[in-house]
Amino acid sequence: MIDPAASTSDIAGRILPDTSHIQQLVAEYTSRPPNVTLTIVDPLIPAAAEDEQEVLSSAFDAHGRAKAARLAEAAIAYIRSDRSLASTNPTLLQTVMSARALAQDALAVPGASRGFLNATIAPSYLEEIIREAEGALSFSLSAFDEVTTDWHKSSVELVKKGDLTAGDSLQKLIVTLSQGIKGQADDVAARTLRDVLGRHLRQSGAGEREAEVWLAFGLSKAETSERFRGSSESADKLTADSTLSLAVLLAVKPFLVEAKSFETAQNRLASSLSGVPARQANEKGIPALKLLVASAPPADAAAVFIPQQRAMFVLRHVAGWLSSDEADDLDEEVEYRIAGLYTVLAPVVQSMPGAHWDSMFDLIETGLDVSVHDSLQY
Repeated sequence: MIDPAASTSDIAGRILPDTSHIQQLVAEYTSRPPNVTLTIVDPLIPAAAEDEQEVLSSAFDAHGRAKAARLAEAAIAYIRSDRSLASTNPTLLQTVMSARALAQDALAVPGASRGFLNATIAPSYLEEIIREAEGALSFSLSAFDEVTTDWHKSSVELVKKGDLTAGDSLQKLIVTLSQGIKGQADDVAARTLRDVLGRHLRQSGAGEREAEVWLAFGLSKAETSERFRGSSESADKLTADSTLSLAVLLAVKPFLVEAKSFETAQNRLASSLSGVPARQANEKGIPALKLLVASAPPADAAAVFIPQQRAMFVLRHVAGWLSSDEADDLDEEVEYRIAGLYTVLAPVVQSMPGAHWDSMFDLIETGLDVSVHDSLQY
């Protein structure tokens, strides 16, 4: 019998399964490949086609929730009843943030929650999940409003070691999320890491020094992945390193976009891309393209991207992929990522005539032809 004087959180703790069990149930959905159209919404979502997965109507309750979704909603209510749990229970917060990501996907593309929610779920319900999860995250980070540069350095060291036993609750969450980035389909951990790290930097009033600690780490992971890609290293491990690097880069960009260190990083990424031969465009080119495009400043920013001459060199190089003997073997994603590169580099080279415009227009024309062909099939 439950003590009438027990708090709401105590009661919830006795009724709900262990938080690690709930997270495991939710992870069964987050590990599924995402809807292919979501990569347009978020650069951390892979462009690979999702597997066809049959979702039975009996898997949902009357409100359109799978069992894991019901438990995740209960976890949200659990945190609402006792906000301190958001700071002291990293697994519980991770569960809530995973549910948030799946709700965001369903809100962006109806039915794209990977079976977590019914395709007919009300948008207002999805918005409520997102709002509650973001509130829990803000509250949990409020306990770390004042940290030193050394805290960021020690956090990076814990991530490098994969140490889940040391550090405070936020550091444990960051390490857990970085360890959760294991392969092509594991985008939710990467998106959560980006949002947690970015929100923490913003709420704690971090400056360039703190953000640069993470930037250096992100670039080191990108270089490690680039160096060993194609070797005996696990393909998933290398993909994970590239994705971790991308998540960190996106988290720190708002704080460094006009800093000299970020300008140097952009040029390093451009140089790395220019060193990828056509025969390795699928394996090395795609992650290099994603990182360089992600480093581009917002369209309304005062910061300049990369110098015109370097931009021209990059454009000529990727155009060479498309006209090489290996062009027929290029993955569709290569062309998609090159189109993204054209989008961010066009403003840089708009005053410079040359063959790069022919390549841009040819790729656009090819994309339109494919779109028309696909639409006629349906």
